[in-house]
Amino acid sequence: MRLLSPACSRAGSPATFIGRGCLGAGQNADYGAVGPHGINFLNDSGRRLRSFMELHDLAALSSFFKKPFYGTWLHPCSKLQKQLDHIMISRCDVKRFTDAGACCGQLIDSDHSAVFCKLRFTFATDVVASLGRSDASAVSYSTLAKAVKKTAAETLPKLERPAPLWFAAKEGVMRAHIVNRNATFSAHQRQPRGDGGHLLPLDIERRAHACSSMI
Repeated sequence: MRLLSPACSRAGSPATFIGRGCLGAGQNADYGAVGPHGINFLNDSGRRLRSFMELHDLAALSSFFKKPFYGTWLHPCSKLQKQLDHIMISRCDVKRFTDAGACCGQLIDSDHSAVFCKLRFTFATDVVASLGRSDASAVSYSTLAKAVKKTAAETLPKLERPAPLWFAAKEGVMRAHIVNRNATFSAHQRQPRGDGGHLLPLDIERRAHACSSMI
């Protein structure tokens, strides 16, 4: 958060940040730091993150949209979903977004779910008029998608993090177990039973145990 404070002061509008911590569901929807929706659980990291957002007039975007589930991480012991990952935006920009939440399934090999948001924007009248007389391909979805992929490719690391020696020794077997675990976990996430008693299927526990027993 110490490193994020300068970014908040330099950011334009609307700006988005990613934060981590259980914030707890809010009590009202008047564009405070936390909205009325989400998992009603608050931990120490969430308290610090919430104080940081209140200090910088930020808001946890997904807490303003009603969703069937909000969990972004599954606790390995309690088997309960926790809402750790948040998209933070300027509080005055909440009305600019039409949706936000956690993605179903695994996009990458991670024990956290991805989070998403949808931004509503309109062109000024003079811009719309000029687009009517010119090529609008520059603002098409395909052009924007290519720009996002290009930026991601330039920003993200080019090489995978090296595996530890104990993993490399049994990589073939471990990879197979991990692929099976991810597939089962992803299928489970696509049909969640809710955030309260979100227990892992027995199949996932067996695959996770198979991985851990080889370490």
